[in-house]
Amino acid sequence: FFPPARGSSRAMGGAVDPLSARAVLAGMCVGVVLSAMNVSFGLKAGWAQGGSVISAVVSIALFSALRPKIPFTPLEANVCQTTASAAGSMTMATGLIGPIPALQMLGIKHSVWVMALWGLAVAYLGVFFAVPMRAHFVVDNAATLRFPSGTATAETIKSMFADAGKARAQVLTLRNAALFASVITVVTWAVPPLLKPNFLFLGLLPGFGRLVRLGFGVRCDPILFGAGALMGTKTGVSVLVGSAVAYGFVAPVLTGKGFINDDPLDMKRGARGVMLWPGVAAMAVDAVAQLVASGVEAGVAMRRAKRMELFGA
Repeated sequence: FFPPARGSSRAMGGAVDPLSARAVLAGMCVGVVLSAMNVSFGLKAGWAQGGSVISAVVSIALFSALRPKIPFTPLEANVCQTTASAAGSMTMATGLIGPIPALQMLGIKHSVWVMALWGLAVAYLGVFFAVPMRAHFVVDNAATLRFPSGTATAETIKSMFADAGKARAQVLTLRNAALFASVITVVTWAVPPLLKPNFLFLGLLPGFGRLVRLGFGVRCDPILFGAGALMGTKTGVSVLVGSAVAYGFVAPVLTGKGFINDDPLDMKRGARGVMLWPGVAAMAVDAVAQLVASGVEAGVAMRRAKRMELFGA
């Protein structure tokens, strides 16, 4: 994604290694915060994100504030965001936002050391499969597989290094948003009713009383607002339509027929418990279908890598 940096690749008489200790260390620190964010958000919303763009912006802002003698380069920023996003993605890969909490709810607990070993095993498995698949997905088909998230991250890093004024504006926006979110989080923690305000007056408006009884409401949680902004229009609209159809149409029909009770959050006889199964089935079928569709390509990539190893071409 990045050409060699001009002017910044050499400083103080020596070349700057993109895989520098400061880039990796900063990526690890940012990754700790990103992982905590993903776990918190994942337990609330059921999914998480890699956070490549966030990690890139935070790393550049960090070194802009530190002002090191050796300038921080775009390639180091790429290494930093790669390290951080890898840590953030491990929350999904190791099941910290799904299977592990479910086992905890069932009374099956695991120690920190067991979870650490499980994370190492999953990480090794990912690296093991990444080696043969890289030739197909990254090297041979780089022109057709643009990887939107990676492209967006690369463009973000290049634009921030190319335009100091724009980079400064982005960092200030990040700082102001962080301060605002911190204030909202502390206030809602100190005054819990503000987190999920009960707008009783909405129940007096035509149609709104039924929505309130069905479980619709407002949650003043900055992490959910931020996630909605990051997920994009298509994903956001899909989530909104899915929830509206499930709890605004299907749930009332089932309640009227006596299949479920009036409590939408009841996991046994309420709308939430009933909607769990078709929702999980849809997600599982989609995941399996994508896995099967990519299986042929993965096999081709592994066979090609094997031939290159045997014949050197």
